[in-house]
Amino acid sequence: MGLNVSIQTIDGQYHPNWDDGKYHGDREISAAVASAKPVIHWLDECNFVERPTEFAAFRAFAWPDYNQERWTRLADILENEPQFWIYYSV
Repeated sequence: MGLNVSIQTIDGQYHPNWDDGKYHGDREISAAVASAKPVIHWLDECNFVERPTEFAAFRAFAWPDYNQERWTRLADILENEPQFWIYYSV
C-alpha cells in the first residue's frame, strides 16, 4: 500500500505544481517534517495537515537518493508559499 502526499491549503485547494501520485520515498516526508519543528493543523478529529517551520533542517534531512527533484520542489513550495501544507492519505 502506498502513501499519497498532497500539498494543499487548509481549505483543500491543491497546489498546481505538485504531483500527488505515490512515489518511492514519500514515506520519508513525515520524518523530514518531524526533524524540522513541525506545526500541525487538525482538519477534523482524524485528519491533519502539517508543515515544517525550520527549512534549513528540512532541506538538510537525509533524503533518499532518488527523486531528488521532488524533495527540492516540496521544500521550495512549503518555504515560499506558506498557505500550503502537507496532507497524507492512503
